[in-house]
Amino acid sequence: MINVKVKQVDDTKYMSLQGKIDMANAMECEELMVSNLADAKKLVVDLAQLAFIDSTGVGSLVSVIRAANNKGIQFDIVNVPDGINEIFEVIGVYEVLNSLQSE
Repeated sequence: MINVKVKQVDDTKYMSLQGKIDMANAMECEELMVSNLADAKKLVVDLAQLAFIDSTGVGSLVSVIRAANNKGIQFDIVNVPDGINEIFEVIGVYEVLNSLQSE
């Protein structure tokens, strides 16, 4: 189960992900996050409360970041738990994110 809390301060959207993102809910999570990109110039995704993410969830998260990038929205991922950070490093998530930011 995943819970996405969305808050907007000025032109920055903050999305806090809580729970687990897996094959069962990744698409729903992605759609919810993409639908909340309107009226934002910056997106901050807080993963402090994310307990688990599988490859489907990682793909959905990268899709959200790409959607933000395509709309000219700056983005940042913060408070990545150690276990999830290791997954991101092994599969190259940070390399993808850095390449998007440099476009």
